[in-house]
Amino acid sequence: MLERVLALLHPTMPFVTEEIWSFHPSRHGHLVVHPFPVAEQARFDDAAEADIEGGIGLTQRLRAWRDLAGVPVGAQLAALIDGVEPPEFVGRLSRFQFDGVGAEPVASIGPVRVLASDQLDAAAVSERLDRRREELRAEVERGERKLGNEGFVAKAPSAVVEEERGKLERYRAELAELG
Repeated sequence: MLERVLALLHPTMPFVTEEIWSFHPSRHGHLVVHPFPVAEQARFDDAAEADIEGGIGLTQRLRAWRDLAGVPVGAQLAALIDGVEPPEFVGRLSRFQFDGVGAEPVASIGPVRVLASDQLDAAAVSERLDRRREELRAEVERGERKLGNEGFVAKAPSAVVEEERGKLERYRAELAELG
């Protein structure tokens, strides 16, 4: 175990790991030429990775919504979630309680329904979300006009056209997310 840990740490801490390696009883040569540890494919769990990636994505979406809505950083928001319970870290990192205690839903973020509470000013949130929707609609309209212009599409470098298409898709996705 020590051999593998030292090999993994060696690129970032070469002097310290080489010194520790010099005292290892079964060492052969220097650690710098020691083979780097290779992961065993049998130990990978695709289902667990998919669960964690889904939780990370949900956490990012919830935190982005909090920022957009102007929710104070320390506020713990009440919410309901449709379907299965998210991993524990989602609630902790996004500062949401998925116990369903609260009033009417204020907003939906994917499978999560944010409930009205003392920590959340529903009118201010609604106003901010409406403003963002209008900004997104304007950006979508601008992008559609730009990409609908044959002159732009024909003359612009393909990388620029693809970038505009990507922006347009992101704006449409965010607009659909906000409802």
